[in-house]
Amino acid sequence: DRGIEKDPAVVFAEDFESGALEDLLQRWTSSNNKDRRVLSYVTDSVPGSAGKRSLLITGTKGHDEGGDLWKRLSRGYDQLYARFYVKFAEDAPYVHHFVALGAQRDSMPYPNPQAGSRPDGDKQFYVYMDLGRREGINPPGHWFLYTYWSRMRSFESMEGEGKTFWGNPF
Repeated sequence: DRGIEKDPAVVFAEDFESGALEDLLQRWTSSNNKDRRVLSYVTDSVPGSAGKRSLLITGTKGHDEGGDLWKRLSRGYDQLYARFYVKFAEDAPYVHHFVALGAQRDSMPYPNPQAGSRPDGDKQFYVYMDLGRREGINPPGHWFLYTYWSRMRSFESMEGEGKTFWGNPF
């Protein structure tokens, strides 16, 4: 990945190598770092990586649900791809809604997926790379896509029509 940020096809790249945590947060549209205790840099990286640092996101029961970074991109992309590397602690619990890509016509400066409703096809969609629970298997368990999209099915009926729509798994 060395130099990937210089590739004209790359829309956004973050390597966690530049500056202090405050500098990192300025590069993202919004972040969640409750009481400045959730996000931190650590000297750890993927074997063979050009990088030396990673972002540690810590969730503390009773204090927070972890943290997040969110980047709003400019309009006009027909396709986007995401690549990331992640490592979980041995005792990490199940995590719901892990990494997301989405689009929203009238985008807010923070994620706004409208859980429980089926989006209009020309207004928004969200795809989460989510973690499945499996008894006796440490995180991440199994990966699947948890998707809000215009033709999603409701869990209230076999035909897929209903009033409440939760993300469809793929």
